[in-house]
Amino acid sequence: MRLMQSRGLWREVYITAVSLAAGALLLACAGRSAPQVSDGWGVLVLGVAMMIAERLAVPLPRSGAVSVATIPHIVAVLLLPPSLSITAAGAAMLVDQLVGRAGLRKTVFNVSSVMLTVGVSAMVADWAGLQPDTLGRPDQWQQVPAFLLVAAVYYAATNLLVSTIVSISSGTPIRRSLFDNATFAVPAELGVCGIGALVALLWVLSPPWILLILFPAVISQVTLMYISSSKRKSEQLHHQAHHDLLTGLPNRSSLMLHLEEMLARTSANPFALLLLDLDRFKEVNDTFGHQTGDVLLREIGPRLRGVLRASDVLARLGGDEFALLLPETGAAAAVGVAEKLLHALDEPFGVDGYEFQIGGSIGIASFPVDGLSPTDLMRRADVAMYAAKRANLGTAVYATELDVNTPAQITLYGELRRAIEQDELRLHFQPKVDVCTGALSGVEALVRWQHPDRGLILPDQFIPMAERTGLIRPLGNWVLEAALRQSRAWERDGLVIQIAVNLGAYNLDDSNLAQAISGLLERYTVTADRLRVEITETMLMRDPDNARRVLEELRAAGVRVSIDDFGTGYSSLAYLKRLPADELKIDRSFIQHMAEDAGDTAIVRSVIALGHELGLVVTAEGVEDAVSLERLRAFGCDRAQGYYFARPMDADSLRASYLSSADEALQAA
Repeated sequence: MRLMQSRGLWREVYITAVSLAAGALLLACAGRSAPQVSDGWGVLVLGVAMMIAERLAVPLPRSGAVSVATIPHIVAVLLLPPSLSITAAGAAMLVDQLVGRAGLRKTVFNVSSVMLTVGVSAMVADWAGLQPDTLGRPDQWQQVPAFLLVAAVYYAATNLLVSTIVSISSGTPIRRSLFDNATFAVPAELGVCGIGALVALLWVLSPPWILLILFPAVISQVTLMYISSSKRKSEQLHHQAHHDLLTGLPNRSSLMLHLEEMLARTSANPFALLLLDLDRFKEVNDTFGHQTGDVLLREIGPRLRGVLRASDVLARLGGDEFALLLPETGAAAAVGVAEKLLHALDEPFGVDGYEFQIGGSIGIASFPVDGLSPTDLMRRADVAMYAAKRANLGTAVYATELDVNTPAQITLYGELRRAIEQDELRLHFQPKVDVCTGALSGVEALVRWQHPDRGLILPDQFIPMAERTGLIRPLGNWVLEAALRQSRAWERDGLVIQIAVNLGAYNLDDSNLAQAISGLLERYTVTADRLRVEITETMLMRDPDNARRVLEELRAAGVRVSIDDFGTGYSSLAYLKRLPADELKIDRSFIQHMAEDAGDTAIVRSVIALGHELGLVVTAEGVEDAVSLERLRAFGCDRAQGYYFARPMDADSLRASYLSSADEALQAA
């Protein structure tokens, strides 16, 4: 703050000094005698020309422009008395600033600086003997070097005055400002000065010829304006093609170009690619509307940029996904940057009077460890980002074990699709028994894949891939239909038993689930109470209101409902008592450690008591020893399943084992 105030003070001092110098120069020149222009109308024409020229400029190839007003300024320097040339240039600039509605400070400086520049140049011309009545005479060859001196003084004064105010205002060293301008503006500046000299020469020798030199000048100006306009449009289109319209950040196309450039010039230096996906942005967008979401996205860029170096690239890929390219950064350093980025996002965003807490998940891939091409690096950073999001880690570095899109997984996808279509899947059934009597009380249907070449494939090898790829929907439909078909087949053999089928998130999102299940029950003539659907506590809490609606429709159709893996989903008792469920299944993680963990024992006893208070049947999963079974009996648990009773088996094995002597065998166990 003090630095800004100091710069402002020095700027005011400088503008005041320039203004005083211009006034002093005008007073010093006012009493000097000098040759007069032949006609008074010439002074008027020259003044009007200055006013018009102040609005025109010649664009330079690199940046900036050269004012066309230099031409009438040079004419005034060569033909008018210094005092009159100063007055005319100052008046023309004043009119230009008033028309452009410039601020007072800017107006004072521009008027004073042009008066000072023209005045100093006029005095040098007067000192060098450049007089109107001698211009163009063959014996006055010394006028050429004299004019070059005047042009140099004009350019030097202009550049020095402007560069100084820029340096004071921005803090840029004045030498850099002077050098940057001199490297590309000197030829154009001196060229315009030369045109001014030719106009002055023709004014003295034959004024009508001025039109001949001004005509191509006007044509050139129009052409240059057209070229400049076309260039601006081209640059604008290029900018739009490589930048996100909403945030102004580089887009995916620009990021890929940066990646290709870095790969082309990098031999040993590592760099890191980070992909960032915002958390909870969709909720903000859906609740408060796209306009609020857009404002929030525009604020993300500056927040993230505050953490990065000038050499780092920040891009928006689309939606709520961003990418960051960190030159000369390894994976370990990239993790540190990622943590800073997430910390920056932790600060609330204020939009329209609301505060939003937006987090993020970041995946990191580094060159050359994780890939040698833009495509590989993007894909692997994406894999790491989704791994971070699934595990709620915040940040994840790419590792091969995270990559599920390997050739083997892609092959497995095609084979699973074929297996569903060609009926290569099989159902195995794990018994559920009555804890007190040992009687068979039901079975849980578990899918298996009988691969023609690989043999029996267990669910944990293909269910996650099915969930990622969308095959979980046809797979789930197959399981449901196969379970009801088997129930009907067992009934024909005299085994009437309830079958439990697991439902997933995709089922809860299906508004026609209850109708579809009712249709299958009718097709296979199975009563609704013989079908039980199991849904995990975690799935219930993903969208509690929708889950309750779906389960209520199923209960209304007569289907039984179980809450699976209870104790892992953090559901509230208030929500639990409103669910249309009739069975509570305790997660196996609590059952398996009861023998050595008093905490798990207390949890199991409490859940059983809670379930009974709510009028629910309680089933324990994962029972593998007699000690656990005895404790469950003591706690009043209703049912149990696990390897202690039986492993999952195919339909024929279950029928053979339980149809004739199921009750006796399980009672003995």
